[in-house]
This record gives sequence, C-alpha cells and structure tokens, in this order.
Amino acid sequence: DKLETLANLLSENNDGSTSVVAYLDDIYVISPRPDLLPTIVRCFSNTTNPQAPPADGFVLNLEKCVVKSVRDIGGLKVLGSLIGPRLARSEFLLAGLHSLEASINRLKRLPSQQALCLLRNCFARQLLHLLRSMETSDLEPELQQLDQIIYSCMDHLRQVINEANHDSTPRVRRI
Repeated sequence: DKLETLANLLSENNDGSTSVVAYLDDIYVISPRPDLLPTIVRCFSNTTNPQAPPADGFVLNLEKCVVKSVRDIGGLKVLGSLIGPRLARSEFLLAGLHSLEASINRLKRLPSQQALCLLRNCFARQLLHLLRSMETSDLEPELQQLDQIIYSCMDHLRQVINEANHDSTPRVRRI
C-alpha cells in the first residue's frame, strides 16, 4: 500500500530518524531532512499515467503540503499529543493537566462509586493515551503533578468511603 511504499522510500536514505504518522486522511512525515517533499510527491504520483486518478484512492494535495522545522513551530500537535522539544511538550502536558484537574475536581461532587468509575474508565484512558503517544521521559516534574491530582481525588474518595463506613482504615496506600 501507499504508506508502506512511502515508508520504504523514506528509509532508503535514512538513518532511522524519519517517522511517518498517519491517521485517516492526514499523514505527517517527521524528519530532520527538509528535502523529502520530492520523494513524497514521487510516491503519490501515478508514473504510468499522471492524468489518471490513482487506483488506490490516495491523492496528494500539494496545496496542503508544507515543510516546517519542528523547532520553528515549537512542536507538532498530532492526534491529541505533541511532538517537539521538551519545553513545548511540558507546556502541552501542563495545559492538559489543568483541564484534567478541573474535571477531576468535579468528580468530588458525585457519589464515590460513580466518581471512581469515571476516574477509572474515562480519565485513565485519556492519561494512558498521553503516556503512550508522547515522549515523557524528561517530564518527571509534570508527571508528579499528575500523580498529585489523582492522589488528591483518591484521598477524597477514600475519606467519603471511610466516613460512610465509620472506618478509619486507609484503603489506598502510596508506594
């Protein structure tokens, strides 16, 4: 298919630093090499009959093709994540944490079981997406803030449960 052909073309003269990210009708090529656009155009061209529509349906819209340095744009937002330098990723994650904190704080108004279900089934999936899709190995302080937000919510839920059961035994232990 086209994406495999594109990946093979890009890897021919590549040291492994070029990545292809595709989702639905968007394709991002992330590379330190600014000269890849002709290779990409060649991949999407119909070499036998340039006027004929491609048999596989993939059409490259050159008007939408841009070559930019990730440094110049400060990062590339892709699929709810960010690819870029540490500062840009940190700002992106902190903005997400502020939004998440506001949402998690609203959970405190719900009955504890409902809040816990939402925390586990909704918020956990959002967080896992970020952790899987974004380079976070150098974002330890930001991830500690995330931990504190979740600990605070769990402490609140634990307190509500303990008060309801008249039990002071901790249910959640931090390791």
